[in-house]
Amino acid sequence: MSISASSLALNIHFHSLVLDGVFVPGAEGAAPVFHPLAVREEDVLSVVRATELGVLKLLERCGLIDPEECAPSEEDEFAEQQPLLAGLYQASVGGRIALGERRGLRVRRIGGLPSWQQAARRQPRRKKPMCATAGGFDLHAKTRVAARHRGELERLARYLLRPAIAAQRLRLLADGRVVYDLKAPRADGTTGFLFEPLEFLEKLAALVPPPGKNRRQEPEVDDRAQRASPGGPGPGRTRST
Repeated sequence: MSISASSLALNIHFHSLVLDGVFVPGAEGAAPVFHPLAVREEDVLSVVRATELGVLKLLERCGLIDPEECAPSEEDEFAEQQPLLAGLYQASVGGRIALGERRGLRVRRIGGLPSWQQAARRQPRRKKPMCATAGGFDLHAKTRVAARHRGELERLARYLLRPAIAAQRLRLLADGRVVYDLKAPRADGTTGFLFEPLEFLEKLAALVPPPGKNRRQEPEVDDRAQRASPGGPGPGRTRST
C-alpha cells in the first residue's frame, strides 16, 4: 500500500505484482505447471467496478457513510481520538493547508519553463489500454514483464517499493520555503509545489500512519510453486497493477 501522491498529498493506493496466470499441481513428484491467463479489457473494468461497490458497502457497514444522505457519517471515532491527525489527513487528501496563516487554502503550485530533466520525462497524453476508472477508483493493469526479463522485473519491483518522498526533488529556497518538484511537468504547466515550513511539516505528518498501523502492508504470498520448481517461477508474465 502506498499513501502519497506526487504533490505530497495523502493518496491511498495499492501496487500489486502478480503472476499473469496460475500454477496447478503437477504429477506426483513433478513441479507445478504454470497456465497463463489472458486479462481482457472487460476484466479490468469489472475489477474496478467491483472495488468501488465493495469499498462503498464496507464504509456503509462500518458506519462511516450515511446511506440515506450519501455523505460521510458525522460520527468518527478516529477524529475524536486523534483530532489533529484527522484534520491533517483531511486537508492532505483535499490538497489544502490545515495549519498556519493559509489554513483552508489550496497548496500553491509553481509553473514556468520545466527543467531539461523534467522535459525529458514528458510523455504525450493519451488514453491507455487496460486502464479503467469508476467513481474515483482507478485501475491500471497494462504493465507486463516477461518472466525471463529479470532486470526489468527488478526495476518494476523497486518502483513499487519506492519511498513516499523523492529526496532529490526537494529544494529549500533562500527564504526558508520548500519546493517539491514534479518528476515531469503537468499538462497545465505545473512543475512543482511550494510550501511554507509549517505547511511542509503538516504534509509530512499526514503521511505518517495512525498509531499502531504500518505504512506498507505486504500480503502473504503462497510460494509453494516456486519452492517446488528447481527453475524458479513458471514461463508466464508478471503483471503490475
